[in-house]
Amino acid sequence: MILKYFFVFYLCLIFCAGSKAQTLPSDTGQALVINNYTKFYFEEINDNSRLYNGPEYFEYDPKIKGNAYYNDVNTWKLGTICYDDIIYNNVPMMYDVYKDCVVALYYNKVFSYILLNDKLNYFNLSGHHFVSVHVDSLSNPGIRNGIYDQLYRGKTEVLVKRPKTIQISTTGNLENYFSQEKKEIYLKKEGAYYNINSVSSILKTLQDKKKQVQLFISDNHIKYKTDPERALVKIASYYDQLAN
Repeated sequence: MILKYFFVFYLCLIFCAGSKAQTLPSDTGQALVINNYTKFYFEEINDNSRLYNGPEYFEYDPKIKGNAYYNDVNTWKLGTICYDDIIYNNVPMMYDVYKDCVVALYYNKVFSYILLNDKLNYFNLSGHHFVSVHVDSLSNPGIRNGIYDQLYRGKTEVLVKRPKTIQISTTGNLENYFSQEKKEIYLKKEGAYYNINSVSSILKTLQDKKKQVQLFISDNHIKYKTDPERALVKIASYYDQLAN
C-alpha cells in the first residue's frame, strides 16, 4: 500500500517540475506547490509513515506536582523533527525532560507515543534547536547520550541539558513533585565533549588559544556566573574566529 503513495508523490513532483514554465511565475510558486503535494503525501500515508515508530506514551500520576516537560510546557506544540533521516514539519510534540524523550501525537490525534532516541536526529520546538547525541562512552566519557539544547554550532558547539527529577517533599503530605535540577553545559571541540562549569574549565578546554580567549573575556566584561549559556556562546564564537 505504501508503494502506491510513493508513486503518487513521485508523479506529483514530476508534474511540478515539468509545469514550472507554464503555471508557476516564480521559484516561490513552485516551492508552494511542492510543499502542498508534500503535505498531501504525508497526510495520505497516515500510519505508514516512518515517523510513527515508537512505544505508546503513558501520562504521569496526576498526584505528582508540576510536570516533566521542557519549560514546563505540557501542551502540544507544532515543531519540526528529523527522525530516521527524514524531516517532518508541523508535528504536534512535547519534550519530556524527565524521561529525556520526545513525545508526539499519533496521526489520528488520539494516542501519543515516544520517538526512539536512536532514530532521532534533531528537532525544533518553541524556538530551540535540540540534537540527539550518540557517542561511545569509552572514547567520549565527558557526556551522556541523550537530547541536548544546541545553543551554538560552528567549529565548536555549545550544548545544554536541563534535567528534571522527581522529589519527595519533606513537609506536609510528603507529596512527590518534579524538580528542576542543575543544568549541564558542554562544549564540543574536535569531536570531544567537555563539561563546562567555570571560566577556568573554558580556558582549559580552549588552551590552544588561552591567552586570546582570556583577553576577550576581560575586554568584553563577560561574567560567566551571571549568564553561563550566553557567555559560553560568545566565547565559543570568538574562538572559532581565531581558529579560521
